[in-house]
Amino acid sequence: MKKKVILILLTIITFMITTKVSALDKINITKEENKNEITLTLNFDSLDEKINVIKGKITYNKDDFELKENDLTAQNNWTNLKYNEATGEFIIINNEKTNDLNNFLKISLIPKKNMINSKVKIENLLASDGNKDIEINGNNIILEKEEIKVPDTLARNGLREAFPYIILEILLALTIIIAVKKKKSSILILLITLALVNNNVYAEELKGDINKDGKIDINDIDILEEYLINLNDIENKTLADLNSDNNVTVTDLSLLIENTKTQTETKDNKDNNEKKDDNKKEEISYRDTTSMYAWEGGSPFNYSDSEYNILKTLKTSTLYQSVPRSKLTKQNIGDAVKKYNEKGIKIYRLIGDSSWAFDNTDAKREIDEIQNYNNSVEELSKINGVVLDIEPHANSLWKQNKDKQDEYFTQYTNNMIDLYNYAKKYNLEVVICIPRWYERYTYFEKLFESAADVYSVMNYGKNGYISNMKEEVNLAEKYNKKVESVLNADPNDEENISYYNDGITKMLEVNKEVLNTYNYKYLRTSFHHMEYITKMMNR
Repeated sequence: MKKKVILILLTIITFMITTKVSALDKINITKEENKNEITLTLNFDSLDEKINVIKGKITYNKDDFELKENDLTAQNNWTNLKYNEATGEFIIINNEKTNDLNNFLKISLIPKKNMINSKVKIENLLASDGNKDIEINGNNIILEKEEIKVPDTLARNGLREAFPYIILEILLALTIIIAVKKKKSSILILLITLALVNNNVYAEELKGDINKDGKIDINDIDILEEYLINLNDIENKTLADLNSDNNVTVTDLSLLIENTKTQTETKDNKDNNEKKDDNKKEEISYRDTTSMYAWEGGSPFNYSDSEYNILKTLKTSTLYQSVPRSKLTKQNIGDAVKKYNEKGIKIYRLIGDSSWAFDNTDAKREIDEIQNYNNSVEELSKINGVVLDIEPHANSLWKQNKDKQDEYFTQYTNNMIDLYNYAKKYNLEVVICIPRWYERYTYFEKLFESAADVYSVMNYGKNGYISNMKEEVNLAEKYNKKVESVLNADPNDEENISYYNDGITKMLEVNKEVLNTYNYKYLRTSFHHMEYITKMMNR
């Protein structure tokens, strides 16, 4: 009897470690039309597993549509989109595993002519939770005769996908039965060991380092993504086969994402321990810190004790530093960034242009430059985040079409969400600057939900500095975001919004009042900006 129980348990274990199972149900599409563009937004109806990779293929008549990589947008924390224009294959990732696939991908189709019978399909959909490939079966028509059709529930595909493994399992089970009957315990142990080793053992020092640069990072993820959609080849596929099943699939990419995240977290923990002050200063809360804006010209490009003492006095933990691309080099700012980081002040690059509100191509290039700089320096010289000072209300389109401002704000919000997802692939914290009156627009809550980690509110207005923050603090608390109340010290601005003549003491009093009014743990205050704050404190 005991032998039968053992046999059953061994069979179950073998089945669990060798079988792949599908679990996705349905895909839905929403459609928007804007002049010559058709926008399709995809989301899954239900999902059992938490996944971090989605791969698929878009099939369409190239005589009817034009579809470039820029026409595909990963949304809602999905990022690092790769698209093969020749084959129609795409792949996107999420740094956190999730089963919430609401509006994960937006496809903008540009018709070349009037459509009559043209169809657009999403095919070969694969996802992974790090344990298995999850296949979605069937050809899914998402556009036909300009009508959106929500496909029927998709057939589960576990049996077909698992068939080779089931055969293997049967053979293994028969061998186990023979071993038990003949009392060949050594064979039994060997078989179980082989099954476990086949699925769990790999060379840790090599797996994942696809480009052989001695580290596992976003560059390896990019290479594997491109390989999976046939944009490149991998010289040594063993390095990409993280689960050692002799097949490189989306599951290997899922494992690589997790490995990269684990390595980053481990390294961050190590660096944080190394950066502890010799005096072992007591940890202070987010509310007890401040941030400081520093524009080029009056900003501390080069570290100095006097500048640091001002920041220390104001309890500044984050410096929002404007750095032109030409000066974003190790030689120009590497030492200064390192000294500030050693003192516990993180450096974020401050960038912005009103033209980026509706076209973020240049903004992405500036974010790429941050990553290029970070790749060239040691850990303590790295920039920790990006501050996006992008004002749609300063754009000429906004000013010339007052009746379309709500529509423009929606476009701006989607643009900022896309930028947020783009920056997160580099593990940068994202801050966006907003004026105190954006709550009048329909998409304002969506902006707070998905566009940044920190919302820096330009709380300009001496008569309303408390009420100005109410809606912003409420939304920050609702979506667990950080939020800042920024006071202005620019002498060139009007008296009713600048505290330059009031002095630093008055600014500190206002900041204290804001914090006392709103008891939210991720609310803090900020100063704009370093040049004038320095003059105020030295006079």
